[in-house]
Amino acid sequence: MRKYKLFLDDTIPGCLDTPEKLEIMTDTQYLWRNLHVYDVVLLETTAKTYESQLKHVKYEIISIKKDIVDLAGLFAELPFINSKDMEVCTKLSAAHICECDFFVSWDYENIVNTTTMRGIKIMAMLENLKDIIICSPTILIK
Repeated sequence: MRKYKLFLDDTIPGCLDTPEKLEIMTDTQYLWRNLHVYDVVLLETTAKTYESQLKHVKYEIISIKKDIVDLAGLFAELPFINSKDMEVCTKLSAAHICECDFFVSWDYENIVNTTTMRGIKIMAMLENLKDIIICSPTILIK
């Protein structure tokens, strides 16, 4: 059976120890303990920032290259992408270039919202990209 491929946003390892957000921390820790059932993809910057938390996680590192930057530029120009922030668009672009099945994030303002989800779906159809599901850990694990 094929493993789903997850792109983990930097908000995921960042919420492993957030007792002030107990539900978010609990769901993040549950996902973290079960990452072995997925193929995990991280941006190089996320892997470096959270190196100590990633010691026991098997993952693929992706570096930002021209194809990711070019697609991110297309995402940033679209009216139906909630964020014009190039960092957000670059993350979404990297997940598409790696042909991930899921983009997992706690960033509801810029990523995990209906505007961005619909925009990414439309963009995937227009650019002949793999459809990617944007979700929070809670949605993925339930």
